[in-house]
Amino acid sequence: MKDLYWVEAIIGNQTVSLTQKFNLDLIKVDEGDASVTSIKNSIAGLDGNLPVRNTFAAFPLTITFKLRAKDRYDYHLVKADLKSFLHQQEWYYIRHEKMPGRIFAVDDVSITNDRAGPITGTITLTFNCFRGYSESYGSTLDPFLFSTDKWAFGLHLPLGEDVSYTHTEKVFRIYNASDFTIDPRRRHKLDIALSCVGQPTITNYTTGDYFTYYKALKKSDILELNGVYPYKNGTHCGVDTNRGVITLGVGWNELEISGAENIKVSFDFPFLYR
Repeated sequence: MKDLYWVEAIIGNQTVSLTQKFNLDLIKVDEGDASVTSIKNSIAGLDGNLPVRNTFAAFPLTITFKLRAKDRYDYHLVKADLKSFLHQQEWYYIRHEKMPGRIFAVDDVSITNDRAGPITGTITLTFNCFRGYSESYGSTLDPFLFSTDKWAFGLHLPLGEDVSYTHTEKVFRIYNASDFTIDPRRRHKLDIALSCVGQPTITNYTTGDYFTYYKALKKSDILELNGVYPYKNGTHCGVDTNRGVITLGVGWNELEISGAENIKVSFDFPFLYR
Protein backbone atom coordinates (compact mmCIF):
# COMPACT_ATOMS: atom_id res chain seq x y z
CA MET A 1 0.00 0.00 0.00
CA LYS A 2 1.33 3.43 -0.96
CA ASP A 3 1.79 6.35 1.39
CA LEU A 4 -0.66 9.22 0.95
CA TYR A 5 2.25 11.35 -0.30
CA TRP A 6 4.79 9.24 -2.14
CA VAL A 7 7.79 9.34 -4.46
CA GLU A 8 8.96 6.35 -6.49
CA ALA A 9 12.12 5.43 -8.37
CA ILE A 10 11.62 3.16 -11.38
CA ILE A 11 14.91 1.38 -12.06
CA GLY A 12 14.66 -1.16 -14.85
CA ASN A 13 11.67 -3.37 -14.03
CA GLN A 14 11.79 -2.50 -10.33
CA THR A 15 9.69 0.21 -8.69
CA VAL A 16 10.84 1.37 -5.24
CA SER A 17 9.00 3.78 -2.95
CA LEU A 18 11.55 6.24 -1.58
CA THR A 19 9.13 7.43 1.08
CA GLN A 20 8.62 3.91 2.44
CA LYS A 21 12.11 2.50 1.96
CA PHE A 22 13.84 5.41 3.70
CA ASN A 23 11.04 6.52 6.06
CA LEU A 24 10.69 9.94 4.41
CA ASP A 25 7.75 12.34 4.57
CA LEU A 26 7.19 14.29 1.37
CA ILE A 27 7.15 18.07 1.93
CA LYS A 28 7.12 19.56 -1.56
CA VAL A 29 7.98 19.04 -5.22
CA ASP A 30 9.38 21.79 -7.45
CA GLU A 31 9.69 21.16 -11.18
CA GLY A 32 12.06 23.52 -12.96
CA ASP A 33 10.78 25.56 -15.88
CA ALA A 34 11.34 24.33 -19.43
CA SER A 35 14.82 25.38 -20.52
CA VAL A 36 15.00 26.29 -24.20
CA THR A 37 18.20 26.05 -26.21
CA SER A 38 17.87 28.43 -29.15
CA ILE A 39 20.32 28.70 -32.04
CA LYS A 40 20.06 31.80 -34.19
CA ASN A 41 21.86 32.59 -37.43
CA SER A 42 22.60 36.03 -38.79
CA ILE A 43 23.18 37.04 -42.41
CA ALA A 44 25.21 40.10 -43.32
CA GLY A 45 23.01 42.84 -44.71
CA LEU A 46 19.79 41.57 -43.11
CA ASP A 47 18.21 42.90 -39.93
CA GLY A 48 17.86 40.63 -36.92
CA ASN A 49 18.47 36.90 -36.70
CA LEU A 50 17.10 33.84 -38.46
CA PRO A 51 15.62 31.54 -35.81
CA VAL A 52 16.38 27.84 -35.87
CA ARG A 53 14.09 25.26 -34.27
CA ASN A 54 14.34 25.38 -30.47
CA THR A 55 15.34 22.36 -28.42
CA PHE A 56 14.60 21.74 -24.76
CA ALA A 57 17.52 21.44 -22.39
CA ALA A 58 17.62 19.46 -19.15
CA PHE A 59 15.78 20.88 -16.14
CA PRO A 60 15.85 20.20 -12.38
CA LEU A 61 13.25 18.30 -10.38
CA THR A 62 13.65 19.18 -6.71
CA ILE A 63 11.92 17.07 -4.05
CA THR A 64 12.08 17.91 -0.35
CA PHE A 65 11.44 15.40 2.45
CA LYS A 66 11.42 15.31 6.22
CA LEU A 67 13.54 12.53 7.70
CA ARG A 68 12.67 11.02 11.08
CA ALA A 69 15.28 8.48 12.14
CA LYS A 70 15.07 5.96 14.99
CA ASP A 71 18.16 7.40 16.67
CA ARG A 72 21.20 9.55 15.82
CA TYR A 73 23.05 6.57 14.34
CA ASP A 74 20.10 5.60 12.18
CA TYR A 75 20.01 9.17 10.84
CA HIS A 76 23.46 8.74 9.31
CA LEU A 77 22.66 5.23 8.06
CA VAL A 78 19.55 6.43 6.23
CA LYS A 79 21.53 9.21 4.55
CA ALA A 80 24.23 6.76 3.48
CA ASP A 81 21.69 4.24 2.16
CA LEU A 82 19.84 6.96 0.25
CA LYS A 83 23.08 8.14 -1.34
CA SER A 84 24.04 4.60 -2.34
CA PHE A 85 20.60 3.89 -3.79
CA LEU A 86 20.08 7.07 -5.83
CA HIS A 87 23.52 7.31 -7.42
CA GLN A 88 23.11 4.73 -10.17
CA GLN A 89 25.40 4.06 -13.13
CA GLU A 90 22.41 4.14 -15.51
CA TRP A 91 19.55 6.62 -15.79
CA TYR A 92 16.16 5.82 -14.28
CA TYR A 93 12.71 7.33 -13.76
CA ILE A 94 11.24 9.32 -10.89
CA ARG A 95 7.47 9.43 -10.29
CA HIS A 96 5.67 11.39 -7.58
CA GLU A 97 2.22 11.73 -6.06
CA LYS A 98 1.69 15.34 -7.14
CA MET A 99 1.59 14.32 -10.83
CA PRO A 100 1.20 10.52 -10.80
CA GLY A 101 0.51 10.26 -14.52
CA ARG A 102 3.96 11.53 -15.50
CA ILE A 103 7.47 10.14 -15.08
CA PHE A 104 10.82 11.93 -15.29
CA ALA A 105 13.96 10.38 -16.79
CA VAL A 106 16.91 11.35 -14.56
CA ASP A 107 20.63 10.70 -14.84
CA ASP A 108 22.04 12.56 -11.84
CA VAL A 109 20.99 13.72 -8.37
CA SER A 110 22.41 16.00 -5.71
CA ILE A 111 21.51 15.40 -2.07
CA THR A 112 21.53 18.12 0.57
CA ASN A 113 20.77 17.76 4.26
CA ASP A 114 19.54 20.32 6.81
CA ARG A 115 19.60 18.65 10.21
CA ALA A 116 17.04 20.01 12.67
CA GLY A 117 17.81 17.75 15.62
CA PRO A 118 19.48 14.47 16.61
CA ILE A 119 16.97 12.34 14.68
CA THR A 120 15.17 14.79 12.38
CA GLY A 121 16.15 16.84 9.37
CA THR A 122 15.23 17.95 5.88
CA ILE A 123 16.53 16.04 2.87
CA THR A 124 16.44 17.74 -0.54
CA LEU A 125 16.96 15.74 -3.73
CA THR A 126 17.63 17.66 -6.95
CA PHE A 127 17.36 15.39 -9.99
CA ASN A 128 18.60 16.26 -13.46
CA CYS A 129 15.81 15.55 -15.98
CA PHE A 130 18.14 15.08 -18.91
CA ARG A 131 15.59 14.63 -21.69
CA GLY A 132 14.11 18.07 -21.23
CA TYR A 133 10.55 16.75 -20.93
CA SER A 134 8.45 14.34 -18.88
CA GLU A 135 6.61 11.29 -20.22
CA SER A 136 3.26 9.68 -19.50
CA TYR A 137 3.55 6.77 -17.08
CA GLY A 138 1.31 4.73 -19.35
CA SER A 139 1.97 3.83 -22.98
CA THR A 140 -0.70 3.98 -25.66
CA LEU A 141 -1.13 0.18 -25.66
CA ASP A 142 -1.97 0.20 -21.94
CA PRO A 143 -5.74 0.18 -21.21
CA PHE A 144 -7.06 3.73 -20.79
CA LEU A 145 -8.52 3.09 -17.34
CA PHE A 146 -7.77 5.28 -14.31
CA SER A 147 -8.10 2.15 -12.15
CA THR A 148 -4.92 0.71 -13.72
CA ASP A 149 -2.70 3.35 -12.01
CA LYS A 150 -1.20 4.16 -15.43
CA TRP A 151 -3.27 7.25 -16.20
CA ALA A 152 -4.30 10.40 -14.34
CA PHE A 153 -5.82 13.80 -14.92
CA GLY A 154 -3.64 16.50 -16.46
CA LEU A 155 -2.45 14.45 -19.44
CA HIS A 156 -4.66 16.16 -22.07
CA LEU A 157 -6.52 12.94 -22.81
CA PRO A 158 -9.66 13.46 -24.94
CA LEU A 159 -12.37 12.50 -22.45
CA GLY A 160 -15.53 11.07 -23.97
CA GLU A 161 -13.91 10.18 -27.30
CA ASP A 162 -13.03 6.76 -28.66
CA VAL A 163 -9.24 6.60 -28.55
CA SER A 164 -7.62 3.51 -30.04
CA TYR A 165 -4.05 2.68 -31.01
CA THR A 166 -4.70 -0.66 -32.72
CA HIS A 167 -6.60 -0.61 -36.02
CA THR A 168 -7.74 -3.03 -38.71
CA GLU A 169 -9.15 -0.46 -41.16
CA LYS A 170 -7.14 1.24 -43.89
CA VAL A 171 -8.15 4.73 -42.77
CA PHE A 172 -7.91 5.61 -39.08
CA ARG A 173 -6.98 8.27 -36.56
CA ILE A 174 -4.24 8.39 -33.91
CA TYR A 175 -4.40 10.86 -31.01
CA ASN A 176 -1.21 12.46 -29.68
CA ALA A 177 -1.86 14.00 -26.26
CA SER A 178 1.69 15.36 -26.02
CA ASP A 179 2.63 19.02 -25.79
CA PHE A 180 4.57 18.72 -29.06
CA THR A 181 5.10 16.55 -32.13
CA ILE A 182 6.32 12.98 -31.61
CA ASP A 183 9.38 12.78 -33.88
CA PRO A 184 11.60 9.66 -33.78
CA ARG A 185 14.44 11.68 -35.31
CA ARG A 186 14.56 13.56 -32.01
CA ARG A 187 14.83 10.28 -30.07
CA HIS A 188 11.13 10.20 -29.21
CA LYS A 189 9.82 6.66 -28.73
CA LEU A 190 7.35 5.57 -31.43
CA ASP A 191 6.94 1.88 -32.28
CA ILE A 192 4.61 0.90 -35.13
CA ALA A 193 3.85 -2.78 -35.80
CA LEU A 194 2.02 -3.80 -38.99
CA SER A 195 0.81 -7.11 -40.37
CA CYS A 196 -0.86 -7.16 -43.79
CA VAL A 197 -0.84 -8.63 -47.27
CA GLY A 198 0.76 -6.48 -49.97
CA GLN A 199 3.25 -3.64 -50.34
CA PRO A 200 2.14 -1.10 -47.73
CA THR A 201 2.51 2.64 -47.60
CA ILE A 202 1.70 4.35 -44.28
CA THR A 203 0.69 7.97 -44.80
CA ASN A 204 0.04 10.57 -42.11
CA TYR A 205 -1.96 13.25 -43.91
CA THR A 206 -1.79 15.53 -40.87
CA THR A 207 2.01 15.82 -40.93
CA GLY A 208 2.69 14.94 -44.58
CA ASP A 209 4.88 11.95 -43.67
CA TYR A 210 4.78 8.61 -45.46
CA PHE A 211 6.64 5.32 -45.24
CA THR A 212 6.69 2.70 -48.03
CA TYR A 213 7.84 -0.91 -47.95
CA TYR A 214 8.57 -1.96 -51.52
CA LYS A 215 8.47 -5.75 -51.22
CA ALA A 216 5.38 -7.91 -50.76
CA LEU A 217 4.41 -8.93 -47.24
CA LYS A 218 2.57 -12.10 -46.22
CA LYS A 219 0.05 -11.97 -43.39
CA SER A 220 2.48 -13.92 -41.19
CA ASP A 221 5.14 -11.20 -41.61
CA ILE A 222 5.55 -8.42 -39.06
CA LEU A 223 6.81 -5.05 -40.27
CA GLU A 224 8.02 -2.85 -37.42
CA LEU A 225 9.06 0.78 -37.36
CA ASN A 226 11.06 1.17 -34.16
CA GLY A 227 11.56 4.91 -34.27
CA VAL A 228 13.52 5.59 -37.46
CA TYR A 229 14.54 1.94 -37.99
CA PRO A 230 12.36 -0.51 -39.99
CA TYR A 231 12.44 -4.27 -39.40
CA LYS A 232 10.79 -7.20 -41.13
CA ASN A 233 10.42 -10.18 -38.79
CA GLY A 234 13.20 -8.75 -36.61
CA THR A 235 15.68 -8.13 -39.44
CA HIS A 236 16.60 -4.61 -40.48
CA CYS A 237 15.05 -3.83 -43.87
CA GLY A 238 15.78 -0.16 -44.53
CA VAL A 239 17.15 -0.93 -48.01
CA ASP A 240 13.66 -2.11 -49.05
CA THR A 241 11.93 1.12 -48.00
CA ASN A 242 11.78 4.78 -48.98
CA ARG A 243 13.55 5.50 -45.65
CA GLY A 244 10.57 7.55 -44.57
CA VAL A 245 9.82 8.47 -40.95
CA ILE A 246 6.36 8.74 -39.43
CA THR A 247 5.79 11.59 -36.96
CA LEU A 248 2.64 12.44 -34.99
CA GLY A 249 1.41 16.00 -34.64
CA VAL A 250 -0.35 17.29 -31.53
CA GLY A 251 -3.97 16.13 -31.32
CA TRP A 252 -5.68 14.00 -33.94
CA ASN A 253 -3.65 12.57 -36.84
CA GLU A 254 -5.38 11.26 -39.97
CA LEU A 255 -3.62 8.17 -41.35
CA GLU A 256 -4.09 5.68 -44.16
CA ILE A 257 -2.43 2.41 -45.15
CA SER A 258 -2.55 1.86 -48.91
CA GLY A 259 -1.25 -0.89 -51.18
CA ALA A 260 -2.20 -3.66 -48.75
CA GLU A 261 -5.14 -5.69 -47.43
CA ASN A 262 -5.99 -7.63 -44.26
CA ILE A 263 -4.40 -4.98 -42.08
CA LYS A 264 -3.63 -4.88 -38.39
CA VAL A 265 -1.50 -1.98 -37.13
CA SER A 266 -0.60 -0.72 -33.65
CA PHE A 267 1.08 2.45 -32.41
CA ASP A 268 2.98 2.25 -29.12
CA PHE A 269 4.39 5.41 -27.53
CA PRO A 270 4.23 7.53 -24.37
CA PHE A 271 2.94 11.09 -24.43
CA LEU A 272 5.55 13.82 -23.88
CA TYR A 273 5.20 17.02 -21.83
CA ARG A 274 7.37 20.10 -21.42
